[in-house]
Amino acid sequence: MNIKKEFIKVISMSCLVTAITLSGPVFIPLVQGAGGHGDVGMHVKEKEKNKDENKRKDEERNKTQEEHLKEIMKHIVKIEVKGEEAVKKEAAEKLLEKVPSDVLEMYKAIGGKIYIVDGDITKHISLEALSEDKKKIKDIYGKDALLHEHYVYAKEGYEPVLVIQSSEDYVENTEKALNVYYEIGKILSRDILSKINQPYQKFLDVLNTIKNASDSDGQDLLFTNQLKEHPTDFSVEFLEQNSNEVQEVFAKAFAYYIEPQHRDVLQLYAPEAFNYMDKFNEQEINLSLEELKDQRMLARYEKWEKIKQHYQHWSDSLSEEGRGLLKKLQIPIEPKKDDIIHSLSQEEKELLKRIQIDSSDFLSTEEKEFLKKLQIDIRDSLSEEEKELLNRIQVDSSNPLSEKEKEFLKKLKLDIQPYDINQRLQDTGGLIDSPSINLDVRKQYKRDIQNIDALLHQSIGSTLYNKIYLYENMNINNLTATLGADLVDSTDNTKINRGIFNEFKKNFKYSISSNYMIVDINERPALDNERLKWRIQLSPDTRAGYLENGKLILQRNIGLEIKDVQIIKQSEKEYIRIDAKVVPKSKIDTKIQEAQLNINQEWNKALGLPKYTKLITFNVHNRYASNIVESAYLILNEWKNNIQSDLIKKVTNYLVDGNGRFVFTDITLPNIAEQYTHQDEIYEQVHSKGLYVPESRSILLHGPSKGVELRNDSEGFIHEFGHAVDDYAGYLLDKNQSDLVTNSKKFIDIFKEEGSNLTSYGRTNEAEFFAEAFRLMHSTDHAERLKVQKNAPKTFQFINDQIKFIINS
Repeated sequence: MNIKKEFIKVISMSCLVTAITLSGPVFIPLVQGAGGHGDVGMHVKEKEKNKDENKRKDEERNKTQEEHLKEIMKHIVKIEVKGEEAVKKEAAEKLLEKVPSDVLEMYKAIGGKIYIVDGDITKHISLEALSEDKKKIKDIYGKDALLHEHYVYAKEGYEPVLVIQSSEDYVENTEKALNVYYEIGKILSRDILSKINQPYQKFLDVLNTIKNASDSDGQDLLFTNQLKEHPTDFSVEFLEQNSNEVQEVFAKAFAYYIEPQHRDVLQLYAPEAFNYMDKFNEQEINLSLEELKDQRMLARYEKWEKIKQHYQHWSDSLSEEGRGLLKKLQIPIEPKKDDIIHSLSQEEKELLKRIQIDSSDFLSTEEKEFLKKLQIDIRDSLSEEEKELLNRIQVDSSNPLSEKEKEFLKKLKLDIQPYDINQRLQDTGGLIDSPSINLDVRKQYKRDIQNIDALLHQSIGSTLYNKIYLYENMNINNLTATLGADLVDSTDNTKINRGIFNEFKKNFKYSISSNYMIVDINERPALDNERLKWRIQLSPDTRAGYLENGKLILQRNIGLEIKDVQIIKQSEKEYIRIDAKVVPKSKIDTKIQEAQLNINQEWNKALGLPKYTKLITFNVHNRYASNIVESAYLILNEWKNNIQSDLIKKVTNYLVDGNGRFVFTDITLPNIAEQYTHQDEIYEQVHSKGLYVPESRSILLHGPSKGVELRNDSEGFIHEFGHAVDDYAGYLLDKNQSDLVTNSKKFIDIFKEEGSNLTSYGRTNEAEFFAEAFRLMHSTDHAERLKVQKNAPKTFQFINDQIKFIINS
């Protein structure tokens, strides 16, 4: 029997009296003070005597239930409706008042929220990130609908969300009300009851009774096609394997039972389902709620205590040395002035007194301030005459540093770095042996890391891993400096920029943690600069240790699969929620290797290189790993689209002949193997975003980040390719000498004349000026191309001459 919606409405209205009598509070039996059934005559005097008392008790009980419902709704229902839309808001609220308070209490217990909103529900913050597939929905009748035209949606997840459009239609249009209850039924079956033990055991008899009925009315009303076509009786195993189908039936039955003018339809066509809902009483819901609380470990204190208990023996067995090591991991050791001064020779002390630190271009502001403090301490040993002489020497801070002073400051720069284990692991991708720090300190890092690895021997275990989520708040810039400044809305810092967020999310598929993650057992409020809120599910074999104040330290070198990225709102401020699951790092490494193989095959073919040439390398070890890989495609395509193909092929072949690489990485550039042969400028390159290394003929690009005057990583890559052009042109001029073409007298003279006419970074030296001019000449912005021709015409002509020279060689 194919039940039509029109027919349901006729039946519903014809049984309106029955519906009204059945529309009292659901699941919770109320005392009916007007009397009952049975032998009235025998008890009429007693009942009349107690009538007023029963009425009073009923009123008190109903009042208590109403207050309980209001209290729950206050916690889970958020009204986001303008004042003039109050009538629409009230209509939606009245729908929720018909839902049993215990159902809403379970929804509250799992962290669910209900939003009543104006207009298009897809514009709500919680639904903005939905995929296009999830925006194609079906209503309770199986009719296709587009979400932006619909009025209610239940979004599943760890903390489910129900979004309801405010509307007066719910008062008269019972079908719209029915669909709201249908979505609530989905939450109840999918996000709540499915989490408890044997959720469908009691529902099994209901389904089989409907299946074996003499007519198909109950199946037509509630069953999906798959359930209708199942040839035999349903088993528990079948229901567990097809839980979505069962949840659909439950949601429909729930909706018909709750909506007053459709309740008789359920009783008429599927009485077994009606009786099931009718008996789904307060006691059963309470049992489900208690089981749910226990299984999900919803009590924050209980969760904390269980983890502490799990790691109690581990904590008790820590030695003082081990505790000190974990403290060192959490709190970087700042350098001490006295220790640094004591390590300097007399000659170095004299040099430090006179160096003009402000004129150093490779020291950060913090480093300059620290070194100035050293100078002050050393100056205390000077005579008044010497101090006055020193002051006169340092009046003119524009004097450049001498080579001797530069070399000394480079050495000193290493001594003033904090001892920071986690930062060191992040900078190196866990490759501690890289030579970007002096040998003694490197050895200390290795010892400490080996000892911490040994401490973290206890896994989280199968009893805890699938029941807890751990949390980490993060500064956006620690993940992506490229998008970090733009992700927060510039006009309202409580909001996230939607356009930038979509770009941020698009390439975020997997992650790696090469250092030790320190995570919170329970989510804590974010600091001002923390706009990323990670929620991490562990694997049972994740090794961890318990720290004080509700924190865990997780092993290093773990993989993370990104399950969802969405905008959430907490305390009137928007954040980005990143849901991730811990997986073996090898699984993420495999994804990266497959991507590297694919991109090399594609570009080898495009550039006419041998099939198995390994031109492109992904040296990726950190938290925004997938973005490095995905962005490489965009960067290379823009490079190809903006530079002559003949020039690209000629220069790339030159690089390949020298075993050169295009290295896309998220670790600092001095730690890249292709850079090891080029250590004389290692101190300046710690914070470099890109680098061309003539010795290895490799272009290194650090991301996700951008330089001071670069709008994106593509411009940085083209800048570094400009250095490769400079190198190849010099090689062609004299293959024996193989010097940069920018070291020629002709270009040195051009630099003296035009070197200040383009960008501030271009003023650094001849090579950087050439690369900056080359970048501007191949910009997607036509105005920047004209800028070189207009402001540096000799440079423009020189570079064009080199391009022609290379192409024709």
